[in-house]
Amino acid sequence: SPEASLLLAALRDPDPRVRQQAVIAIGKYTPRALNQVGYGRHLARSLMSAPDDVHAARLTWQALKSLMSIDSSIPRSFVADAAPMKTAAGSELV
Repeated sequence: SPEASLLLAALRDPDPRVRQQAVIAIGKYTPRALNQVGYGRHLARSLMSAPDDVHAARLTWQALKSLMSIDSSIPRSFVADAAPMKTAAGSELV
């Protein structure tokens, strides 16, 4: 969907404010969408763009929690690469 393409691009944006807004939008609107996109790994990669940003970690956790209500595979796709968990921000998620 066009929205998913826009959100995935925003998760890769160099500006942390843009990434944070994308994470918020994913957590808030994706559970209501008809077309689901697997955002777990994309959220992990976005978090790795700012590995010590605890605020980003909390926003990411909120988005993951919202997504988990509709797809139990989200946590597995998020932690498929253990790199996010080795950061200060990642430790906030545990």
